[in-house]
Order: sequence, then structure tokens, then C-alpha cells
Amino acid sequence: MPFIFDTNSLRVIGNYYPDQFPSCWERFEAAVNSKEVLSVREVYNEIVQQIKDEWYLEWLKNHKEMFLTPGAEEGKVVAEIFQDARLKMRSLF
Repeated sequence: MPFIFDTNSLRVIGNYYPDQFPSCWERFEAAVNSKEVLSVREVYNEIVQQIKDEWYLEWLKNHKEMFLTPGAEEGKVVAEIFQDARLKMRSLF
């Protein structure tokens, strides 16, 4: 079963520079390449807007295949989740 990374997780790992933490990046890249670490297209779109480090932007672009496009089945699950009244936005006023 793969690990699914959100934007925050990918931002955090970007703080560990490859030249200072080479074994971390070797293992992370191996996990990405073997599809043990995945994410979704929306995360990619968010993170490339937030990241300023050129090396990390380049890494993300070179590993864009890890960012999957959700299918119809996932869309149905998300729609069901948002039907839960506890998750709907409430006015503070």
C-alpha cells in the first residue's frame, strides 16, 4: 500500500536539502520511483506555486508522474465526504 503525500508533507521534505541529507533523498526518490509514495494533481498544482527553491521545483517537475489524477470513483467518495454536515463551512457571524 502506498503512502499518499499531501502538500504539507512535500513542503516539509523540501527543507531537507539533498546535499545535506543524501541518504534521505535516495530513499525517498526510490520510494517515489517504485510508486510507494504518491500524491494527486491538485497537490502538484499547489506546491509548485508555493516552492521557491529552484532545485526542488526541478525535482518535482522531473517526478510529475507521482501526482495522479483522481478518477470517477475517487470523485464520488469526495462528494460523499462533503455531504457530511460537520465538514461544511459555517458562518462565524
